[in-house]
Amino acid sequence: MPLNTQIVRDGENLKMPGGWKGFHITAMLYAIAFERDLAKPNDDIEYPLQPQGISPRNIMESTDYTIIAHVCPGGRFKLSNLHNFVDTMDGEVFTLKPGDELQFWRSRK
Repeated sequence: MPLNTQIVRDGENLKMPGGWKGFHITAMLYAIAFERDLAKPNDDIEYPLQPQGISPRNIMESTDYTIIAHVCPGGRFKLSNLHNFVDTMDGEVFTLKPGDELQFWRSRK
């Protein structure tokens, strides 16, 4: 069963110009974990002014269905704070805004 993800911002589905990557899914999960006090940003950055780095290892560790279910039970979460992340592989910066609704669900093809 594939994992589906969506970010709803101001009533519209957010589109990723280069397509969705594991980096974006991990950023969504980290933002929720930070707001639910399940994790904290790195101590050596001034988060969210400086983006939290996300590495391939972070992606592999975070995008497991059991982790997603633990971090976002019910599959939906509305953010209260600003969050910034950077992909350590290609330098892409990804911003999540207060009011963004992050959604995760599985479907059959």
